[in-house]
Order: sequence, then structure tokens, then C-alpha cells
Amino acid sequence: MATNARDAQLEADLAAERRSNRRQALVLSAAIGLVGALSAVGTVTGAASGEVAVVGQGLVGLVGVAAAILMVVRPRQGWLLALAWALIQIPFYAWTPDGSPTAQALQLPITMTQSTKVNGVLTAYSSIGINLVGIIFAVWLRAWRSRFEA
Repeated sequence: MATNARDAQLEADLAAERRSNRRQALVLSAAIGLVGALSAVGTVTGAASGEVAVVGQGLVGLVGVAAAILMVVRPRQGWLLALAWALIQIPFYAWTPDGSPTAQALQLPITMTQSTKVNGVLTAYSSIGINLVGIIFAVWLRAWRSRFEA
């Protein structure tokens, strides 16, 4: 009799753990989707004018949105796409003040920047470094990988 009570409690605990993991996975998916959507929507006007860095930011944002949707529908494939999205953001290289083509709406770059102005006009610009937000998302995704194994 005691075994059946423990088995029922174990099943209840496992069900609660699965619900908790699912909620946590949805929070991560929502964060990725939100950052991706903000990046994609925020770059529409710049992309329409043909700015290369802004077009890249919009495309990377769309990858984030696709990853968030896929994380809900097909968790394993969505996790892989989200990890690729996070890793794409890590290198930061910009040749215009508009930023890196891989940067998203939420970014925290650590960069070395060089710019040259002649008569008050920017004639040369470059910035190279890493984006800490990409690293944070990659570590977060790796730590929660088991929530997407189903």
C-alpha cells in the first residue's frame, strides 16, 4: 500500500516538473521571439533604403522569430535554430555607425572602434568586438537544453 502512495506522489512530482520545464521553455522562446521581432520590425525603414547592416539585422531578427516559433512546435529543431541565432550575434563588426549586421535590438557590444572625420564629415569607421547578449542567449540555451529534448 505504501508503494502505491509513493508511486502516485512520484508521478505527481514528475508531472509538476514537466509543467515547470514547459513554462521555462516558453519564457525562453518568448524572449527570443521578442528580441527577434523587435529587431525585424525596427529595421524595416532602414532596410527599405538598402542599408546593408540594417538588412542583416532584420534577417537575423527573422531567424530569431522563426526559432521562437519552432521551439514551440518542434522543440529540438527550434533549440538548434535558436542556438545558431545566438551564436550569429556574438561577433560584432561594423563598418558604419548603424552597427553590426548581426546585432539585434537588445545588444551589449564590447568593441574597439576607430573613426575618422575630415572637416566634420565621417570618412572612415570600423568597430570590432563581441556582443555579450549573444553569449548570454547561447549560455542560457545550452543550460536549458534538456527542456527541449522532447
